[in-house]
Amino acid sequence: MALLGVGTLVLLVVAVLMPDEVQLALHGGPQAPVGTNTPEPSPNASVSAPTSSPAVTIHPEPAAVVLKVTDLPRAYHVLKAGPTAFSATVGESAPSGWDVVFAPDAPPQAAYLLVESVVAVYPDAAAAGAAVQAEDAAEQAAHAARQQPIPGLASRQAAWIEPAPGRPGYGIVRITWQELNVVGQVGALGPITSSEPEQTALLAMVQRNRISATT
Repeated sequence: MALLGVGTLVLLVVAVLMPDEVQLALHGGPQAPVGTNTPEPSPNASVSAPTSSPAVTIHPEPAAVVLKVTDLPRAYHVLKAGPTAFSATVGESAPSGWDVVFAPDAPPQAAYLLVESVVAVYPDAAAAGAAVQAEDAAEQAAHAARQQPIPGLASRQAAWIEPAPGRPGYGIVRITWQELNVVGQVGALGPITSSEPEQTALLAMVQRNRISATT
């Protein structure tokens, strides 16, 4: 199953930087060591049936927990918004998700040329974790540069910077993280300075806190 809208921002970047070249479109438990002898239980010993705690999941409305215009610097508007497109594997149900892209009213003066916010709600934490791993693989395949983890964001996260096509000095900062069975992602196109990815991480933390508030 494909993660989030990984290709969305990349294709929008091409549309913004090279508008004549593309139409606007969206991107087992541990085993006992060999030779270990497990003692046989006493015939008179009582054996308790194994119990398992139900997995904790949350089910926020994706459109309600993505970034809002008010979370961004002044003078941004929604360029596109809608359900995230997933390619589900046979036998799997696609997670629910929402994808919103923001653009500045006056691009030359803007800190970011594009900002994307995505939230996907998976059926369980294992599926969400696999999605973050898939993001890592996709970024590596795109020759992006791995960044240091964002403090306080999540125990499982992926932070990358990918050079922007056709615009030296610009790049796409993409931060993905897991919150139980939910995956959040914030991406931004802009100048790559010493303030990145920390600057984009501030937006990711806003979205992360919004998701966490539903637990």
